[in-house]
Amino acid sequence: MNQILGSLRSADGVGVVRIEDRYDTDIDDLWSALTDPDRLARWYGQVEGDLRTGGEFRVYIEANDIESTGRAEACEPPRRLLVTTRETDESYRKGQGVPPFDQVIEATLTTDGDETILVIEVRGMPLDKIAFYGAGWQIHAENLAAYLAGREPRDTEVRWEELVPSYQDMAANASYRLGPGMTLSCSYVKAGLAFRVLKTVRARSRLRQRMASRLLLPSVCLRSR
Repeated sequence: MNQILGSLRSADGVGVVRIEDRYDTDIDDLWSALTDPDRLARWYGQVEGDLRTGGEFRVYIEANDIESTGRAEACEPPRRLLVTTRETDESYRKGQGVPPFDQVIEATLTTDGDETILVIEVRGMPLDKIAFYGAGWQIHAENLAAYLAGREPRDTEVRWEELVPSYQDMAANASYRLGPGMTLSCSYVKAGLAFRVLKTVRARSRLRQRMASRLLLPSVCLRSR
């Protein structure tokens, strides 16, 4: 099934991706999966630092081979998290994808019976790359669902190929103009936190060595008990 969870729009000259999905868990568990570094590492990426309001952190996304710095702008457990991230210059030079920009990510959680609705809105990407961000963030949302359900995530490359054409059509229908050569046959665009598939053992080995030397800090935005 190729269900599309996202919608695309523009605001102030930049792209906005909105992903909405329903998760079969309570709001506290979903909040924990979004803010606890140990759990984030299971479905999203390695996070170190402080996710409380005003705190600064770093995040490494294995699937993208992207490292970013970030700041927690708002943390309202267990309903709202607002962060701003930016790819580091070193990471950008290594991948030569989209030039670094401030990416605003807002997660809003709402209880609906025994389930929880999660809306993720991501703002700031170039409009001509918005389709790639839409596909990438849907994959993030699907990986979260798989993690919570105890399932293996779907193959990232296969899922990317399934989703990108739908998001390209959505972008075109919304009167966005995709950049020259930005088609599914292009090398996977390193668009912020959108997906770039890593295929080599060497890259994964470097990741393990890199992350083994890091200490995940326990300062997270958790709901008071």
